[in-house]
Amino acid sequence: MTNITIPFSPYEHQQQIADLHFEGRKHGCLVIHRGGGKTYLCVNLLIRNAVSQNNTIYIYACPQYSQAKRVAWQYFKTFSHPVPSTKFNESELTIKFANGSTIMLVGTDNFDYLRGIHINGAIIDEYGMSDPLAYSTVIGPALFVKNGFVIFAGTPAGKNHFFEVYNKYLQLMKEGEKDFFAINLNCNETNLFSHEQLENKRLEIGSEAFQVEYLNSFDSVIQGSFYGEYIDNAIKEKRVTRLLVDSTLPIHTAWDIGYDDQTSIVFFQNLRNGNINIVDFYENHHKGLDHYISVINKKDYWYGKHFTPHDSKKHEWTNGETIINTAKNKGINFSAVPMYSRADGIHFVRSLLPLCFFDDKNCAHLLDCLSNYRNEPLVRDNAYALNPKHNWASHAADAFRYMAVVIRCGVGSILTPRERRRSKHYQNKVIL
Repeated sequence: MTNITIPFSPYEHQQQIADLHFEGRKHGCLVIHRGGGKTYLCVNLLIRNAVSQNNTIYIYACPQYSQAKRVAWQYFKTFSHPVPSTKFNESELTIKFANGSTIMLVGTDNFDYLRGIHINGAIIDEYGMSDPLAYSTVIGPALFVKNGFVIFAGTPAGKNHFFEVYNKYLQLMKEGEKDFFAINLNCNETNLFSHEQLENKRLEIGSEAFQVEYLNSFDSVIQGSFYGEYIDNAIKEKRVTRLLVDSTLPIHTAWDIGYDDQTSIVFFQNLRNGNINIVDFYENHHKGLDHYISVINKKDYWYGKHFTPHDSKKHEWTNGETIINTAKNKGINFSAVPMYSRADGIHFVRSLLPLCFFDDKNCAHLLDCLSNYRNEPLVRDNAYALNPKHNWASHAADAFRYMAVVIRCGVGSILTPRERRRSKHYQNKVIL
């Protein structure tokens, strides 16, 4: 076999991680500070796997496809260039090696096209900012077929799905499970920067951002998050717990209907004491209305009203009918949510969240989405304008916003007279 020299000289901490990986641990989680060489390491781990195993497929995933191209594509080309007969496809961001192996750069914002591909290994970079459904519904099953490896990597993004994976893998590693490893290295442990450099960076970005980016703190709220602080408070106040459904009150739903992407459904109950129980949540994508109605019907709930965006009166489903009419023909009577500005809706959510209780199991993904729904402000006329980032968290956050609009704006009673009679202890007042 021809010796191939790749121009990568790992730091000590990078070599330790590589050793853990190549000793056969198939599940890894890397929490490494900004500038800690995480991407360099991930790129070279995939290249080494690809050139040493014939006819294999590996993926490197970022939250967005454009980010994968911007952050890692040039590194892949630089470190793969010494491998003879390597072919680079710039338009598809793929690298094909002479031994038949392939590395694909992908974005978790559009993971459906990976369906049907059996993958030997995957590294998901900045996992805290990535759609967790990409792994659970597509990448994970594709790896399972080939008994492939996965490494989740990134800097902290609050106590979300990345935090959960890190803690899970760390615990398994401590228990002696040889298939798992978890590494957390902050800037004081890699010794890549001088004290003066780190102090200047702290002064530049602020102490809170420095805690996240360089000291790997999961305790800080995601920068720009609209609701992160409120979700943290709900957890601290033990309002995220196992909920019991009140059988004397109906469950209402609020929908955000995606025509080309996710559809999100929030299931909630208005309690007599003014609190709101968020009892369930469902999200999927690229499914027809029949699928979501089937999900609704299979749940053993007594339903009240189903709320959908105001534009459902205009948007057509694939049959040419409006969504509201299509749903009505299938037994679901939608009520359109009145139109309010997004800024008003976000205000309504913030005012409502202190009254909300969440089912810890059914609503885990919803909580993740609400924490990760964040602003990327635009500067207009020397002032910051509202600019919510459209990503994997947006649809769930929008469905929750529609629920808040209905409740906070007093869109009439959301209990019909028949429903009020069924509610044995109803106090002859609108439950909002």
